[in-house]
Amino acid sequence: MRLASAVVFLLGVTAIHAQDLPVRPEVQNAEDLAPSDAIVFAAQGQSALAPPNSDALFPKAYAQPMPDKPQPAAYVGQWLKAGEEMPEFSDDLVMVVKKNDGRKMWHVEKVNSCAWCGAPMTWKQAMFDRKSSSMWALRSALFVTDVEITHHMPCFKAGTCRDNPILGQSRLQAYSVGAGLTAVAWISEAYCRKGDRKWRVGGYRNWWIVPTAGYAFSAIGIITNLATWHSR
Repeated sequence: MRLASAVVFLLGVTAIHAQDLPVRPEVQNAEDLAPSDAIVFAAQGQSALAPPNSDALFPKAYAQPMPDKPQPAAYVGQWLKAGEEMPEFSDDLVMVVKKNDGRKMWHVEKVNSCAWCGAPMTWKQAMFDRKSSSMWALRSALFVTDVEITHHMPCFKAGTCRDNPILGQSRLQAYSVGAGLTAVAWISEAYCRKGDRKWRVGGYRNWWIVPTAGYAFSAIGIITNLATWHSR
């Protein structure tokens, strides 16, 4: 009886211990754990062909450009020699030619402070801005009026009076000569007036004298012809 009880007790203890033991893990095949030949070859090929990144190991140092030297600013009364470095001009400054100790040099002046201190401009502005176009249009109108009054005078038709030798005795010659003289005066005035924008050279600010002189010549001719319309 005791023997049977002891056997039952041992069987129960064995069953309890069997439930507490962990499950043995499955051992994978050694061939599955080892890397394949293709993977090993690819890794060896990459390590053999790929060179080390030199930029990462030794970063390149790029040279930075030096900052430009600041350009000096021009000021009123400054003398500049030919070939000297040009200073920076503001919009209210120009340079004109003057004598300094017997030598011609550039002198910095305020805009419109002298006869040749006009603001620099382009050819188009000097010839066709509102002021120039208006004055030369009036000059042309006065010239045409003078020619027509002269050729309509009774004495001119009768041949007892003549126009000046330069304009001649025909309208074709008068208009040809007058148009040529007007064009030459207009272009010359614009050239003197424009100066030089690139080098800040002042222009001739009294340019209006040229068309005004034409007004005077035409006005004298018109007044003379009207005053002597019937007396010749």
